[in-house]
Amino acid sequence: MEKLRGEIEFLRAELSAACGVGGRAVIACRRAVDRARNAVFYLCWTVFGVHPAPYLWLAFLTHLLNVWLLFRVITLFTGSRMAATLGAAAWGACTLQRASVGYYAVYGHVLAG
Repeated sequence: MEKLRGEIEFLRAELSAACGVGGRAVIACRRAVDRARNAVFYLCWTVFGVHPAPYLWLAFLTHLLNVWLLFRVITLFTGSRMAATLGAAAWGACTLQRASVGYYAVYGHVLAG
């Protein structure tokens, strides 16, 4: 038990150093994100039931929304629509995104950004 407490304190100190805020604030933020994600999962389950197609369409549409948001952010920072188009297209078409779009179990990662 004492070893576990030591690990928790170490992680809290690491979070505090990495984020520049107290570990409790990070943990509170994480809990809020978890609650919001779980609420979305529950809402989807009540609306779609056990049919897989709507879940996958929702994940795909959320991915497209994230691509559009990235396009807007790059445009805002660079002022170049060409750079924003290339950056958003590269990120949206990256094969590393397959898991977040193709598996609903990791949809929480898409929601978190």
